[in-house]
Amino acid sequence: YSTAAQVAEVRARFDAYGLEDAVLVVHDQSAPVGIDLLREGEPRVQRMVFLNGFYSRTESLFPPKGIEVHSDARLHPVELALQRDPAAIEAFHRFQMDEFIVSAENEQEMIDRLWNTFGEARPAFVALTNRLVSEVITRFETVEDLPDITIPVDIVYGAQDPYLTVGTAIEFDGWFPDSTLTMLDDAGRREMVESSVPRGRGGT
Repeated sequence: YSTAAQVAEVRARFDAYGLEDAVLVVHDQSAPVGIDLLREGEPRVQRMVFLNGFYSRTESLFPPKGIEVHSDARLHPVELALQRDPAAIEAFHRFQMDEFIVSAENEQEMIDRLWNTFGEARPAFVALTNRLVSEVITRFETVEDLPDITIPVDIVYGAQDPYLTVGTAIEFDGWFPDSTLTMLDDAGRREMVESSVPRGRGGT
């Protein structure tokens, strides 16, 4: 489980489906996958939709508690305690999802559904998260490559996300040369289900 492996998997899916003119939609931890795919010159992506994502370490990037507990070596005892207590894992996960979801009418139903599907994804989540900090720091030197991504990029952010903030969205809008920025004032991290109405627009 690594960003590089996920990039290779996306390419394999393109091959399997014979895709030649793709619109790539990335969200949260899949954002670095999309960016690295384009940095490496993948010609089959003609446009990218960038939803509350991150890439490298910046002043505006704040790690969620669910990420921090798995990636910060100082919190390793807390991580071990959570792993030994299924009820604590569930409570912690639900707390994190509640922070991410701001305005969905069926918020509790969404959190229940996310938790019910988390079991199968948890090994991948933990493995990716354990190496997240080192990958984010390593990418600090490759941020300068982002202006070389010349395809259109639609940046859409839920403005109420407490971690991937408005400041992060503005940074990406400055890095991508052909980008449009849409902020959804009434949405958080799950903007694709919280809001379908852009509250504010900007662009370059």
